[in-house]
Amino acid sequence: MGPEKAGQPARPDPYLGFRDDLALLHETVAIRAPGAPEIRASSSRALLAAGRVFRGFGFVGLRREAVLSLLGDPRLSDLSPPQPTGPEGNLLYRFDTGYSGGAQYTVVFSRDRVTRVEYSSLSASLAANSAGSEVLQSAKP
Repeated sequence: MGPEKAGQPARPDPYLGFRDDLALLHETVAIRAPGAPEIRASSSRALLAAGRVFRGFGFVGLRREAVLSLLGDPRLSDLSPPQPTGPEGNLLYRFDTGYSGGAQYTVVFSRDRVTRVEYSSLSASLAANSAGSEVLQSAKP
């Protein structure tokens, strides 16, 4: 079931396998380079699951606490960016595979509510054109 809103029952899962995808979001793999320390990067399974979760679940209108409860800590791997501070800071969920790029999903807040979800490609070939970035969900004006 999805996160509950005050006084309302939990939402049903948006698609079959949703809970499995949530569990995969934090899956990492070790990357080893000669003479360098091991780092943990997002697995390709985590990257694919993230695409389904961020496109398949309606985040707009949720409170920050509900997003964190559903998705967990946005520091997914050793390659995760620093998070903005403060209660109004956006949450950056970066799924970086370390080799072939990945994806970043930015959950944007205003007054503690999600107003939109943005996607950005971490692949250099996609980031150079319009296919590398898009708004996946947005509040109605």
